Amino acid sequence: MESQFDLLETRHALEGIAAYYAALRGTDEDLARIKISHLQIQDIEERGDVNAEVEAVLQYQLVVTEAAHNVVLLHILRCMVPMYRAEY
Repeated sequence: MESQFDLLETRHALEGIAAYYAALRGTDEDLARIKISHLQIQDIEERGDVNAEVEAVLQYQLVVTEAAHNVVLLHILRCMVPMYRAEY
């Protein structure tokens, strides 16, 4: 259980940093991908498919982190993907 809190804390930190840098460095194409990904989450949420929503949120975070244009942040997130999936 403690490891889930550790993962949550780490996600919170990384997501905030990635969003900050995406806002600073994101190209118009990056921002369009973020918007599309966000809309996909909303569409899936309306259908009530929790598993699909979890995957869509993860994909959203990857898109935001890619838009941050920081290869270290992106590498860390990609390494954490199996832990995120195991959490659900």
